[in-house]
Amino acid sequence: MNQIIFPEKIEDNLINYKNEIKKIKKPYKFLFAFSILVAIVFFSYYAFLYFKIYQKDKIYQKILNAYDIQQLYASTAPVDLPSIVLENGDSADILGIIEIKKINLRYPILSKTTDDFLKIAPCKFAGNGLNSIGNFCIAGHNYDNGELFSNLKLLDIGDVITLYNLNGNSISYVIYDKYETDVSNISCIEQNTYNKELTLYTCNNYNKKRIILKAIENR
Repeated sequence: MNQIIFPEKIEDNLINYKNEIKKIKKPYKFLFAFSILVAIVFFSYYAFLYFKIYQKDKIYQKILNAYDIQQLYASTAPVDLPSIVLENGDSADILGIIEIKKINLRYPILSKTTDDFLKIAPCKFAGNGLNSIGNFCIAGHNYDNGELFSNLKLLDIGDVITLYNLNGNSISYVIYDKYETDVSNISCIEQNTYNKELTLYTCNNYNKKRIILKAIENR
């Protein structure tokens, strides 16, 4: 069968094809640009977060180094550590050191719980003096393996937590309970008058609950 080919029709079809390709490419270009923007924002956020963690690490590591040096060489007790003073003038004392060998955790304990102090080290949340009769509660941020209390979830009943005071004396506590609770439930800070008890308190960033570890003096 003979066919008559019209060149102008072929040209029109090519133009239409090119226009369709442009229409298809346009949203993909937008999505690509949007993806690049999201990646930049994501990278910038985490770069800033890790920079803040690095700054925090420098502060608490200086405290630990000063504590260790004084324990080795000081002739008098207790250890004399300077208070932590923030740019806004708020200050907190160092009460002692928390150590959990199973998860390679070792931090100073600050005397006051605020968001700024929690970025530096775990803080006293409730209770009497460190290693005294009662329920001594320590709160710490969960940086999801940027450390502080990220690895509390790895601990089990029977594991040991040690608190050192500024005199260099220590008490070991054995975990007897581990659970999660709602933010509004603060029954974990209730006090007693007959045991030396320890409560560790942090966030579960995935379900917005609180992870609670309860421990009692290991006698």
